[in-house]
Amino acid sequence: MIRKNVFDIIGDFDEQVTAGEILDWQTKMKKYNLKIKKLDLVSTNRRIHTSNFGRTQQKTEFKDYAKSLRDRLNMIKNKIKDKPS
Repeated sequence: MIRKNVFDIIGDFDEQVTAGEILDWQTKMKKYNLKIKKLDLVSTNRRIHTSNFGRTQQKTEFKDYAKSLRDRLNMIKNKIKDKPS
């Protein structure tokens, strides 16, 4: 569950990211110093089958995860550069 005001701050999910959209979004949340609170609640079940996206689109999935990781590392690197010595 995500509050509406978070969408107002960050914007919608990036439609170019076909896998790892949550990682991409969490990086944006961190950039704006927004907190993530995990609820101890199962709100849905996941059905795993042979045509799951993660099984059929592994190359795309890993590419998007790698992009999200690069974006996160660049954000951290830029923060370190911006700190006074």
